[in-house]
Amino acid sequence: MEEMHSFLEELPHKLKIDISVYLYEKTYKIIRFLQEKSSSFIAWICPLLKPYIVTENQYVYFEGDEITCIYFVKDGSCGFVLSKHDNCKYCQVNVGSQFGVLDIIGSVLRNEDIELEDWIYFKDKMKRQFTIMADSQSQ
Repeated sequence: MEEMHSFLEELPHKLKIDISVYLYEKTYKIIRFLQEKSSSFIAWICPLLKPYIVTENQYVYFEGDEITCIYFVKDGSCGFVLSKHDNCKYCQVNVGSQFGVLDIIGSVLRNEDIELEDWIYFKDKMKRQFTIMADSQSQ
């Protein structure tokens, strides 16, 4: 995959965008965040997405974990769970959805000394606000 990305970088801009849109069609048509985005945005963001596969009843992350990314559900399903209450699910996350954004915003807003636009400089203070578990094998 890395070789393909290197190859694409060498192509003329228009051709690179056209090929990227073709290669990542299944991804951007499934993920709602990417729908109706420009071809240039698709060509830029899709190669940055990394697959992360979890099995049924496997935790994606726990409340209190360090925030390192945002997740997009391409296949399967996950849910927000209360791990202290036998993983009682209170919010479903289906194919095409994203999660992890609220953790970033919540961490920033909870600390009154940090302004929203400065959150990147305070990533060591940001922790996950929720626990997520896979309902089925998910990617």
